[in-house]
Amino acid sequence: MTLSALAPSFKRPGKIYFFAGILLFCLGIVGLSAARKEFLEANIPRDATHESIDFTADLGTYLPGARVYNGSINIQDLSFEIVEQNGSPGQKNPPVSLGTHLETEGDLIVYASLSNIAKAASLRLYANPPIIQDEFRVEPAGIDISIQPNTLVVTIWNDANQEKHYSYKLDLLEHTELELIFTDQKVELYLNKKQIASIPSVNIFSSGKIWFGASSEGGDYTLSRLAARPINGGRIQRILSSEITINPADTDTIQGLARKNRSGFTIGAAMALGPMVADSEYRQIALNGNFGSITTENSLKWQFTEPMRGQYAFQETDALLALAEKHGMILHGHTLVFGEANPLWVTSLPYATEMEKNTIETVMVDHIRSIMGRYRGKIPTWDVVNEPLADYDHFKSEAVLRDSIWYRAMGEAYIKKAFQAARLADPEAKLFINEYGLEADGERWDAFLSLITRLKREGVPIDGVGFESHVYEASDKIDSETLASHMMQLADIGLMSRISEIDVYDDDGPEVQANQFRDILMACINTPSCISWTTWGISDRYNMYKEDGSVKYGRDLLWDDGMQPTLALKTLLSTLNRSLDNRSQ
Repeated sequence: MTLSALAPSFKRPGKIYFFAGILLFCLGIVGLSAARKEFLEANIPRDATHESIDFTADLGTYLPGARVYNGSINIQDLSFEIVEQNGSPGQKNPPVSLGTHLETEGDLIVYASLSNIAKAASLRLYANPPIIQDEFRVEPAGIDISIQPNTLVVTIWNDANQEKHYSYKLDLLEHTELELIFTDQKVELYLNKKQIASIPSVNIFSSGKIWFGASSEGGDYTLSRLAARPINGGRIQRILSSEITINPADTDTIQGLARKNRSGFTIGAAMALGPMVADSEYRQIALNGNFGSITTENSLKWQFTEPMRGQYAFQETDALLALAEKHGMILHGHTLVFGEANPLWVTSLPYATEMEKNTIETVMVDHIRSIMGRYRGKIPTWDVVNEPLADYDHFKSEAVLRDSIWYRAMGEAYIKKAFQAARLADPEAKLFINEYGLEADGERWDAFLSLITRLKREGVPIDGVGFESHVYEASDKIDSETLASHMMQLADIGLMSRISEIDVYDDDGPEVQANQFRDILMACINTPSCISWTTWGISDRYNMYKEDGSVKYGRDLLWDDGMQPTLALKTLLSTLNRSLDNRSQ
């Protein structure tokens, strides 16, 4: 209704009527604005039951630190952190649910209900799972909503990993209803039905996927609902990682050819759950028969399994085990006791007194019992002690063992105690020491052989040795005859061998790389006591390292960053085929 439409009702126009009309017009505009705001707020599709997908139960199953309690999810503070190689504090590693995710098309709303926040609560949405390397984490595009005392902080990363932070003051809320509306133009954030942010879109979910994470700090909080709903004609679908399928290999695989050459011989690779469930090309290579075993790349290292004393996280290893069993593979447990990759609560344990040293021994034994006890009869081989020798730059004839928290508390005896605890935890499992730099003659090999011979003589229940076989540069090149002779020396004292972490640099050309892979595989497969050959990774797409603070990519594996076979893989396949031909003659 306009002012002119009202004019005929005024018989005697004058100033008083004019100003009265203006006042009515203004009041009408205000009323219409208020009504429009009320209409908009009332019609924001907040009902998460219609066409919505609820992820609350999924978090209770798949998210580290999540516990189901009275129908809600209690999000515990696990203090996940990736520590530096020297044991100092490193990068935060908030948990992600990798068991399920959302595939999206168009606009959508995400709903979350949070309450009983002890100190700080965080909800994260990722375009893809983070990539975890040995000492760092690579963040995908995503958004983090963090509720802290009197403050809400929104952090957004785009595909270029550029961050934007938005901070809003708020009262400390007993119960918080969050609504995130994602469109091509912007991200709108509602808190308890009031809009508090409208952020220009940075195209964070161009992958068409959303993965969920939740974490807390300084206590815990309750997550009673996490759901999503399409709007404006959008579509969403819930995807269970366990139901993702692969196509059978249409040609001979390296595992298939290796077993034709020697029955029971296993080809393996270190694998991670993130790329397994998010990258269809990685998953196809990993699970279609190329490999007979999966080595847990990071999921069984102490900082991921027991980030706080007595608080365990098994979700990723459970999922890897389920995938291995589904596809006729075995899982190799890596690793239980290591001088690195330990959470700060472990590395900061005091060891000055006998009581403190006994506490460290108890911590180690409890950890072994808890981890191996969970997987008793399910994981057949374990790296019980990883890299006990001192690093090259610290190695001396009088200082053979690594100066770890375990060595400081127990001396060399920690190795014996770790293996004894492992044998009690799973009497049927095969127990390995895993070490690098054992392939060449010299004082490192001599010291290791002396150590392992002494331990076997003392009755320590060691079943075998893992030769890591990392070839990072020309000086690391491995002579296959020397390697085979070392494996045979171990066989003479009753020990199996395995090639446990092989990767080979390509700076000297793909032919040199291919020949190293080939020679080491054939040395192992032709030595009866060598039971398996495992690469440290599958594809150079995830072969990352840090140099001068930036992430770089290596070219050390059997598939390149485009998931295509390298010359090394082609050479292995042709060598195994020729070997079969020779055996049949």
